Amino acid sequence: MAKGSEAVANLSPVPPLLQETRFPFELRALRRSPVWRGDGVPHGSGEPVLLLPGFMAGDSSLSFMANWLKRVGYTPRRAGIRANIDCSEKAVRTLERRIEMSVSETGKPMQLIGHSRGGMFARVLAVRRPDLVAGIITLGTPHLATMGDLHPVLQGQINALCRLGNLGLGVLSGRCRAGAPGQPEGSGCCEEFWVDQTAAFPRRVPFASVYSRSDGIVNWQACLDPGARQIKVSSSHCGMGVHPEVYMVLATELARHRARRAAATEPIRFAATG
Repeated sequence: MAKGSEAVANLSPVPPLLQETRFPFELRALRRSPVWRGDGVPHGSGEPVLLLPGFMAGDSSLSFMANWLKRVGYTPRRAGIRANIDCSEKAVRTLERRIEMSVSETGKPMQLIGHSRGGMFARVLAVRRPDLVAGIITLGTPHLATMGDLHPVLQGQINALCRLGNLGLGVLSGRCRAGAPGQPEGSGCCEEFWVDQTAAFPRRVPFASVYSRSDGIVNWQACLDPGARQIKVSSSHCGMGVHPEVYMVLATELARHRARRAAATEPIRFAATG
């Protein structure tokens, strides 16, 4: 679905959490699908793809996707995240160094695929370092969300982690939320992150935002970043990582990003990495 095809105004309530019970059926459908075998989908040529897990999840949550990407001709890279609960600015700076190292070693910019919160990281990385990013695909990422666009269960988890962080336990804290949409401004550790999360997206970097109207965790309308090509699927939120329809979208969009980059009239120069 093309950019701008869905209205963003009048955000509706988040669907019931019951939608997420579809996950095991989505996984079973993937393993039976020809897409899982790589049949009938565009294949890559060894391009590196960095996988960014969602909130409270780690690299292992995208292991099916990593195996499939390798099968269809890409080189998947893990983010090095055990549980995505760290300060956003700190996490993004660590990921930027990881991407710099990969580009320095391979001479190739990276495609980024981010699930939920991981997609927010992908967007910020592309805004900051378009020289290192070949394209981004976000899955169920609430780019435009305030806390009210998240399921109450998720809101409770975020609030609990922030309370722990306020005690100095090294995770999200109240300071991370300063400057976020719907949050009071103030002196926080992630102010730069929130600015880049809503900044104009660089035109030379392809950006696809995949969303589902039956997402049981985030308000689907919050996924409609105006800088993205918006693509609707029918999966649950957690099922974004294992849904055959999503995998077909990934194959198509990765190929689209590769073709767009190859057709660029201006060569893209990488910034020096330290």
